[in-house]
Amino acid sequence: VLGSASMSSSRDDTPSGARRELRVDTRLDDPRVRVAALTVGVLAVSTAAILVRVAAAPALALACWRTGIAAVVLAPFALRTGAVPAGRQRLLLGLSGLLLGAHFALWFASLALTTVAASSVLVSLSPIVVGAGSALVLREPPSRTTWLGLVLSVVGAVVFVVDDLGAAAGGPDAL
Repeated sequence: VLGSASMSSSRDDTPSGARRELRVDTRLDDPRVRVAALTVGVLAVSTAAILVRVAAAPALALACWRTGIAAVVLAPFALRTGAVPAGRQRLLLGLSGLLLGAHFALWFASLALTTVAASSVLVSLSPIVVGAGSALVLREPPSRTTWLGLVLSVVGAVVFVVDDLGAAAGGPDAL
């Protein structure tokens, strides 16, 4: 599956209005490659909180290592597409990286203050912020079905948080 890769071209509009060719690896068309990539991603995300909890390092150091290693691993794939961010794109890309690092640092620090389950649920509530931001800032409110899903996720988070508060009062076996 991963022997030789051919590249197909795709057009991308730049902010200046110019068009440039991006190369896309055709191996991604293979469903087995997609399933393998998805499996690796799900395993990495689902084990992160537990591995951070048992690590003997400060949250900020773990966040630095996590984002740094990911950048090194993903850089060859990004370079292979031929896409090179310019000007404002670089600034926004750098800002996004800093905010992602801050997110990880704060989330990892929260693991010392609550259970892995409660922390994971709370950090996964970002769609609510995105839904509210979309409605308020972009004037593109989510559909009713999406809002229903967001409300259900909040209810689930409240259940975890309330249960976590009970665990703090009732000992480690309360959850």
